[in-house]
Formats: sequence, C-alpha cells, structure tokens
Amino acid sequence: MLSTPTRLLGLFHFNIQYVSGNMAGYHRYCIEAIEPFLSVLVRNPKWRATVEIAGSGLEFLAEHYPAILDAIRELISNDQIELISSTYAPSLWVAFPRRDLVKSIEINRATLRRLNLPISRIFFAQEAFFGLGLEGLGEYFDAAVCKCDHLEHFIPKTPIHTAYRLGDVKVLVGSNHILNQIAASHLGNFSTSQYIHLHCTRLRQAESELPQVTEPNHSEAWFWYHLGSGHHIATPASPGEWDKFFCEPEWIHITETLIQSYFAKGSLFCTLAEYVANIHLAQLPALPPLIEGSWNCARSNGVSVWMGRHMNSWEDDCNILGMAWRSRQRLVELESIIEQIGDAERRHNVQTEVESLWALQSIAESSDSLGWSPTPDEAAFTAGLSEEILRLASHLRRGLTAGQERLLARPHLSLAANDSGISALLSPEFYCSVELVGAGGQVRALQIGDNLQVVDASFEVAHVIAGVCIGCFPDRLVYCPSGRETRPIALQWMDLRPSVIYVPLANGLIQLTEELHLIWNNHFGQIAACINRDQRDLSFVINGAVISRRYRWRFYLYRGGLMQAVELANELNCI
Repeated sequence: MLSTPTRLLGLFHFNIQYVSGNMAGYHRYCIEAIEPFLSVLVRNPKWRATVEIAGSGLEFLAEHYPAILDAIRELISNDQIELISSTYAPSLWVAFPRRDLVKSIEINRATLRRLNLPISRIFFAQEAFFGLGLEGLGEYFDAAVCKCDHLEHFIPKTPIHTAYRLGDVKVLVGSNHILNQIAASHLGNFSTSQYIHLHCTRLRQAESELPQVTEPNHSEAWFWYHLGSGHHIATPASPGEWDKFFCEPEWIHITETLIQSYFAKGSLFCTLAEYVANIHLAQLPALPPLIEGSWNCARSNGVSVWMGRHMNSWEDDCNILGMAWRSRQRLVELESIIEQIGDAERRHNVQTEVESLWALQSIAESSDSLGWSPTPDEAAFTAGLSEEILRLASHLRRGLTAGQERLLARPHLSLAANDSGISALLSPEFYCSVELVGAGGQVRALQIGDNLQVVDASFEVAHVIAGVCIGCFPDRLVYCPSGRETRPIALQWMDLRPSVIYVPLANGLIQLTEELHLIWNNHFGQIAACINRDQRDLSFVINGAVISRRYRWRFYLYRGGLMQAVELANELNCI
C-alpha cells in the first residue's frame, strides 16, 4: 500500500449549447444537468471537481439562471470547483486560423472578468480538440489537456506518457470516464484494464480498482477517474436525446455512491492546477508528431466527423464551414479599415462593434452543428449566424467607407502575360491530374500566374462518397497545423497512424512535391484532406453525401518553394 492517498483528477465538460441554437435545449441542460451536478457537490463537501464551461454558456447562466452562477461562484470560493473556461464558444478551433482562436480566448477572458469568475491558465476545448498549434499559446496558458485516445489514434505503438512538453506548454494526457468506473463498480465481469505507461487508463476499458502507481520524482499517486461530459452525473442520456435527457434520481444515487466510495478508500480529489504544479516542464518528453483531433478519435476519424462525414441528409459541413470562413473574412477586412481611422474615439467605438461580431463569429465556428448527428435546426442556426455576421459586417463597412473611392484590399491575383495566348490561360495543362469521384460534373483550370493555377470543381453528387481526387501523392505530410499558419511541419508517414487520416487545412496548404503545393480555398467550402497511405491516395471527399446535391469547390496549384506557398495560402484564405 502507498503511504500517501491516491489523488483523483476529474474534468467535467458542460456544453450548454450542445443542441446548437435550440434555446429550449439550453434551458433543459441547465435545469437537468448543471443544477443537479452542483447539488451533488454541495452534499459532498470533500468532492472537488474541475468544471469546464465556455464563456457564452456562462453568459447564458448569468442571464437566465443567476442563482446557479452564484452557486458556482460559492463552490469556487469553497475550493470545491476549479473552473476552466478557455474559449468563448464550444468552437471547432482546429478548422480555423490562430487569429480566431486568440479572439475567442480574449473575448472569453473579458467575459470572465465581467462575471467575476477566475481565469484559468489551463486550456481545454470543446470535444477535447487538440493540436500542435497550442504551442503558441504560452501567453495565455501553462498547460493544455489532451485525451489519451487522441494520441493512441495517431502515434505508432510506443508508450503513451501522462504528460508532454509542447514548447512552453505542459500537455496533460487525460483519460477514463465515469461511465467506465460505474460499469467496473456495478458489474462483476469487467476485468482490470491494461494501463498506459504512467497510469493513464484507456478509454472504454473499465477499472475494478484504483491503480497504485507513482509519478516519477513524486511520492503521490495520481488517477484520472473522469474526462468527459459532466451531464452524466445526472443522467446516462445525452442532450440530443430529447425524450430521455432528464435528471434521474436513481442514476444520481449511482454516481454519488461511486464518488463516496472514493472517500471510503481515503482518496483525495484534486484540481488540475495542483497536478500541473507537480509537473516540471524540463523533465517532460517532447510531444511526438500529432495531427489535430479530439476525444473519441477512433469514432470521429480525427476531425472527419466535423469536416466531411455526414450522418444525415441535412448535414452540410463543407458549406457551413465555408460560410463561416466568408463571414470571418469580412471581420478581418473590417479590422484593416479600423487601423486607418485617425480619430481615437471613433476607432474605439468601431472596434467595440467589431468585437461583438467576433463573439458571434466564435459561435458560428462551433462544432455542434457539424459533428456526430446534428439536427436540421442546428445546421440552419450556424449557417444563419454566418449570414447575419456577413450582413452586419457589410453594413458597418459601408458606413466606414462611404464617399471613399479607395476600395479595401483583398487577395488579388493578376493574370500573367503568356506567349501562348489566351487559350493557354483558359485551358492550361494541369500541374497534376484532378478527377471527380462519385460525382458528375467538370474540373476546369485557369492559369493566373506563371506558376499558379486556379482549379474549379463543379459537380453533382452521384454516390455517397463524392468529391475530388488529386493525382499526386506526397512522400510525406507537409502542412501548417491549425494555429501556426506561418510554420509548416513535415511528418513522415512512418511516424503516423492509422492508414487513413483526415487533416484540417486551416490555411488550405498541403505540399504535393518539393516544388508543387495545393492550396484549398476555404471560402468555397472547407473539408478535411483525406489521405490513404496504403492506396497512396489524396482526396477531398464528403462521406455520406446526399445524391444530386451540387457543390462548387476551388483550390490552387502552385509551383514554387514551401515558404512562398505558405505566404500565398495565408493571403488567399485571408489569414
């Protein structure tokens, strides 16, 4: 037996906007999930929990349920709740540039200050979205949480550590789920799981006993008993199950009994901040190469479920994301206009208006209307929000530029002079072959520079898997991870698994050869690049496409050096 008690870590993620745009669902979530959770905490003063809620959710509580927010503040004051609130909305940050993520973080921090809530230096995102781009957030965070199955999904068979170093950021590898613990405690046929190196338990494998393991250089044993949705304390159902998502006293008895069983074993509930304080950055191994992903990576195929995999006929990830990219472009344009306003007071007033639009943009970039099985209302809500941002931003821009002949600079590419004449410009020989798959239509190229072609693919879906296949397979994966659009990385295929991976191109760039690069125009619909290493296939496809639905996609083929391609990609996608 260890001479010191096991220290328990639990992060409970509450997504009030789980059914995006459904106000009744927001209210149901507060009443049936958050309020009962707080009641269990109050009844068990020894229980300390890490609670994660996005800033927009906290605003909803402040407006509609101030007593619940007061209870959260009191539990924080009593050291029972450690609040983590990293972004303003439950956003799909891995699909967008660093600018958007930083905007969401800064808007959220202003929200926390306004609501008199603490600001945590630990990052945790909706769906546990994680990627190498978090390295650049040391100004805001000391640590970031990644789910163990994300690493297991992408990293070849090597031991998974409980913590890593990513620049100046400590990466905490969380694991387990309270449903696993309930299954292990209440069913006798669950065997003890095989531990990941340094006691990280595997998702969906039950634990019958708390592991007795010790961190190197420390005398304490740490154990993750939960990293997942917080509403499962009150109900086994999910918010999308409208007829089942209610607080169940019998279920609370089960979860509360489990919590109390930890007390009986002499375990201590700790905060993530306490855990971070016990980890020394210099002693951590560097984080291995990793593609952006989430928890449940095996089910979501990394980011595929939000960026191209459809579960029903009304889903349209590609075009919903494309609309969000168009609305963010207008906000970036507005920011460049603001810089030209000489009067300080007027500039401040316009900045305030634009910041309010960025808050809406953060919600428009949420993942809930895209992944798993969103409702028709969810899909319509996010697309409609992007439309509203476009309208409001255009109205504001007209007011700022009225009477001025000068137009706002946008990405502009002039046609290059060419001795072969206009026919060579309109019907050039493709730099690499591009074919439609599962669709009927046409692919056309236009030569718009000595080393640059723009390719338009217009097609009608004829098969459930439809899109374009690129006839050039890269020898390695070279792209700019989400959040670091100016810093490309090169990953060897042998350093990655599985055989099929989905890569979000936050600035559209992926290298085909040393001198040939593809730049996806995200404004025409964003979709993850699908890479099948076994078949040496690179494609952009919708899985679960609706027959007869029409799409128009645009991308560029550029001949030149990598850093020139990065600069061009950031210009074309208005990064």
